[in-house]
Amino acid sequence: MPTSVTGATDTGQAGFTLIELLIVLVIMGLAVTLVTLSVRAPTQIPLRRQADQLAAVLDVAADEVSLTGAPVLFILDHQGWRFMQAQPNGWEPSPDDRLPPGRFSPPLEHLLQLDSGQNGAELDQLQFELGVETLQPLALLLQRQDQQALVQSDGLGHFRVAP
Repeated sequence: MPTSVTGATDTGQAGFTLIELLIVLVIMGLAVTLVTLSVRAPTQIPLRRQADQLAAVLDVAADEVSLTGAPVLFILDHQGWRFMQAQPNGWEPSPDDRLPPGRFSPPLEHLLQLDSGQNGAELDQLQFELGVETLQPLALLLQRQDQQALVQSDGLGHFRVAP
């Protein structure tokens, strides 16, 4: 059996190409990334991201109230938030997927409602009704460990997280 100068035989190719090796490395990298993300504990979620989600859901709730005219009750505590809708027999949990409940992971250590002078009152629970009428300006300070986020409303139903 004759061989070439490089040592390859006529029967086939020996070894892997650079492209094949790169594809294997990319697949391994993706697998490691997926495993790392799936193993990461939910306690790793930054408070700022949870506050952004809360502000976005509050904006949707305010828009929903503007469109339908039906008031919505917002309930916030150390564990998370939920929405209730007015029904003939009282407030009931919102069946609407546009207003999903949310959880703080881990729970908040402090929940403060700030006044215009930035003085805070510690709350166990906050409830307010989003109605067709204008809201009062609102500032909520969410605190957990060394993280904090300030969720503010301008009183017109626009919510944002302060930088």
